[in-house]
Amino acid sequence: KDVISIDLSKPYTEWAKENWKLNNLPLEKGEFLFGDSLDWLTRFKKLRKNFEIIICDPPSFSRSKTST
Repeated sequence: KDVISIDLSKPYTEWAKENWKLNNLPLEKGEFLFGDSLDWLTRFKKLRKNFEIIICDPPSFSRSKTST
C-alpha cells in the first residue's frame, strides 16, 4: 500500500522521510507533503482520491504536571 504523510512543519516532513529510509521502506511507496492537512484533503477530493484509512495525530498543546 501507499502512505501519504502531511505535516505543517517542513523539518518534521523531512524527518518523517528520513525515518522512512532508516526503516528500509521503499521510497516509492511513501509521499511526504508539507502543508495543512485540511487543504490537502480538499485537493484530494477534487482529484477524486480515496483513502482506506486516515490517521490523524494532532500536535499536543497541553502540558502534564511533570513536563517543563
